[in-house]
Amino acid sequence: MLWSAVVPLFLAALWLSRPRPRAWSPASVFHAFREMLTCAPGTGASGGAGAWIGVACTDEALRRWADRRAGRLGADTARDPAPVGATDVEAAIERRGATVLYWGPRAFSLPDEKGWPDLDTGSTPTPGLEEELERLLAVPTTRFVLVVSEGAERFLPFFAAVPGLRDRTRAVVFAGADLTASAAWLATSFTHEHLDLELDRRLPWLTLRTGPDQLLRIPPEDPTGRNGIEVVDLGEVDLTASEVGPALLLVLAALG
Repeated sequence: MLWSAVVPLFLAALWLSRPRPRAWSPASVFHAFREMLTCAPGTGASGGAGAWIGVACTDEALRRWADRRAGRLGADTARDPAPVGATDVEAAIERRGATVLYWGPRAFSLPDEKGWPDLDTGSTPTPGLEEELERLLAVPTTRFVLVVSEGAERFLPFFAAVPGLRDRTRAVVFAGADLTASAAWLATSFTHEHLDLELDRRLPWLTLRTGPDQLLRIPPEDPTGRNGIEVVDLGEVDLTASEVGPALLLVLAALG
């Protein structure tokens, strides 16, 4: 009698815990944020963008945050009334923070925000990098975002060999990284099985392209149903554009 009650509850819990498709597109949100940050107030993407990071704020609050991070605000703006939700934007982004690891030169930098410490790792695994990762992984709450600008052919096998890092990674971002030298590895090893995760979830692999040979292929679905890779192409962008870093950080916060 007891088992007849427990088994349906177990199956129901298993069904509810399975990953479901995201109700929004990270690429669409990225471009909406970029449009909102570059358009004059009252034009472009309409209000409600802050809802993606869990904040009921105005678009002007997000613009003010991005402008301040880019150093575009003049001295007079300090006396202006704060846009509705301005402080909530910073608090929401801080709450969803992660340690950002830059693999290779910084093609661009995410805004310097509380809760988002960063580390330059170089583009070749070293004993020093492994020691630093071991220290960070020792803190159970540490989560990572990896931004790869070059050396993808060294990053990919390294990432595959460190399951603890994969399990704590919230997103991987290829920023203008040439994938030509990684073609053979990607063809055989960029699979859900080879890059499996401890939890049944999808890890977003985002690409910001600056030219050809920078697009990740979508791997075939895994027969087991455990598909841990989600390829998201954010399109071809100018990485020097001032709105790219803030827009990407907002998307990463939304993903968190």
